[in-house]
Amino acid sequence: MMRPEHCRIDLGRTAVRVTRVGATRESTPRTVDRTLPDCLTVEPDALEDSISAVLASVGGRLSAHVTLNDDIVRYFMVTPPANGLRMQDLRGAADMRFQTLYGESVAPWQLVADWQADGSFLACAVPRRVLDALRAAATAQRASLVSVTPAFVVAWNGMRRDLSANAWLATLNGGVLTLGVIAGSAPFKLAAVRTLVLRGDDWSTASLREEVERTALLEDVPLPTLLHVRGPSSAALQSESARPVEGIDVRWHSADVDGPAGPSDGSAVPADFVQSGAMT
Repeated sequence: MMRPEHCRIDLGRTAVRVTRVGATRESTPRTVDRTLPDCLTVEPDALEDSISAVLASVGGRLSAHVTLNDDIVRYFMVTPPANGLRMQDLRGAADMRFQTLYGESVAPWQLVADWQADGSFLACAVPRRVLDALRAAATAQRASLVSVTPAFVVAWNGMRRDLSANAWLATLNGGVLTLGVIAGSAPFKLAAVRTLVLRGDDWSTASLREEVERTALLEDVPLPTLLHVRGPSSAALQSESARPVEGIDVRWHSADVDGPAGPSDGSAVPADFVQSGAMT
């Protein structure tokens, strides 16, 4: 079966992985891993050149699907204003929420969200410098940016049929754990999101449970019985994930494999920095 040849880009704060995917399923993907200067502090031209060089190493002129690691994304929930039905009202609420949480202007950040006027919604913010460097690198290599999506949103959209109030979702990449709190029955909803920086490699399913317990207490919701974790992991965590940890079953999912697609009780989150117009 033929499909368009393309590349997948996994971009983190200090590393990038580019995988060239062939036109047939029998084709062997070609993967290149490179370290990067710190995306959040390096000069934009240097970041552009670094990304461009990695794209060139797998060949240009490709369609590119980018996943942004959680170490360069800020996730937060926004409560829409009462009687705020206009997009302008929702954007204003998201901007104010960002400034309240992080104590800085939203101007250097590009914000996209699952805009909802009838309930809280997820917002994602990425430094504009990172998006500008991606766009410039793609242009230099004559590549086409098809999608630029945060890792947690990719996981949510791929696995949402497996989620419920008893089955939460976490993503793990770039030394950052992002935990999504699921609440309600069909249709369930994302009630809260919590991002934690992990220190070193000394963590396990037991430490994951501690974070889940702390989050459940803060959000005043029952503990889940199942936690889906998506992303690269240490061998220790993979071996532990096969057995329950004090009532919570931790299931591991490779970030390289797409989750199930199709209709579900949970709605997809359209937080794409290309489709939203953020890259135009």
